[in-house]
Amino acid sequence: MIIGFDGTIFNTAKTGIGYYTYFLIQYLQFEQADLEIRLYDGLRMRSTASKWPSESAEMTSLPSKTIERLRRVALARAAWRAFKSAGFRRAAQKLDLFHATNYFTPAKTDIPTLPLIHDLSHIRHPEWHPAERVRWMEARMEAFSRAPLIQTVSHFSAREIETLLGVPRSRIHVTYPGINPSYHAPARDEWETLAAMDLVPGRFFLCVGALEPRKNVATAIRAYEDLPELVQEKFPLVIVGPPGWGDLDLPKAIERLERQGRVRFLGYLGEHLMRALYQECAAFLYPSSYEGFGMPVTEAMATGTRPLVSSDTAPHEICGDVGINLPPFEKTAWRNAMLQAIEEGWWGDSLLRSRLRKRTEIFDWRANARATLDLYRLLLASGDLNGGR
Repeated sequence: MIIGFDGTIFNTAKTGIGYYTYFLIQYLQFEQADLEIRLYDGLRMRSTASKWPSESAEMTSLPSKTIERLRRVALARAAWRAFKSAGFRRAAQKLDLFHATNYFTPAKTDIPTLPLIHDLSHIRHPEWHPAERVRWMEARMEAFSRAPLIQTVSHFSAREIETLLGVPRSRIHVTYPGINPSYHAPARDEWETLAAMDLVPGRFFLCVGALEPRKNVATAIRAYEDLPELVQEKFPLVIVGPPGWGDLDLPKAIERLERQGRVRFLGYLGEHLMRALYQECAAFLYPSSYEGFGMPVTEAMATGTRPLVSSDTAPHEICGDVGINLPPFEKTAWRNAMLQAIEEGWWGDSLLRSRLRKRTEIFDWRANARATLDLYRLLLASGDLNGGR
């Protein structure tokens, strides 16, 4: 089998969809050695044997920083998509199947296609996305109604696809993402790593996510603002994530909290620093109001850290009974849960840490790759070529 992926997702620092694609490709090749993977770089298909994306790889012949600047301009984004589409139509002819891990193919195609829908937040909450992005996605949603198979990342998202798109449940297949192996490594002493960031193990809260409206960082900050002064002095709130889109609606106190060093925005961080922060925080806050899965939640649990997550969305499903589920916008509930983490000593509770790590065993890239290979075979055997249109 020759399987194609959109490699342009690796042009920038990897987040959820990028990590999903990166690890899936690796484990697919572990499971089936004769599988040939090709990445579309915006110009042509490249074999992973000659060009495999690393943490800082640039997949196209254009500098990735230039591409990122262009994507911030609506007309430039449209031109970039048109450019990708034209190249893709030429490059896709030698593929047996295209796996659209970022929802869509770069252009309409007659080859069999397996679309992966992560979430439908642009339908549930279009106000959380740029209008141009919503229009572009809405114009292509019809492709899903014709897709013989649809892959998704949680049962929450499967229900959303069935409800909002009218796709029969029998055509929707859930494959949980695995976890970056670096987060499964045995616990290690992170004092020096944290000291370089002016943090103390067990003495800070962590919140992770792109800085955009649906990640709901504002609720975490408002809840933290209501903590007693003494708690704030001892337990800063660390916020990690790349810049996103839209007004975060942060509380007025944010400037004061930043000056005091109580709230700290660290931007995008690599795996080594993230592992240290996950492992050593008093509790992990993930207040996102809508998620299809939520990889940071499983990453935190893999290091033995208990997550606080929004109820009635995918992270609630992912945590099972080991997480704390809270109403997404009720700051008092989040404040009380942070105090609970301190009072009950979650950071030093070895039994709780073991339960959290045990829970993450169901999130396995090998299992994902095997299930995905089965979907490839099922799609190719069906002979239905309408999935990519």
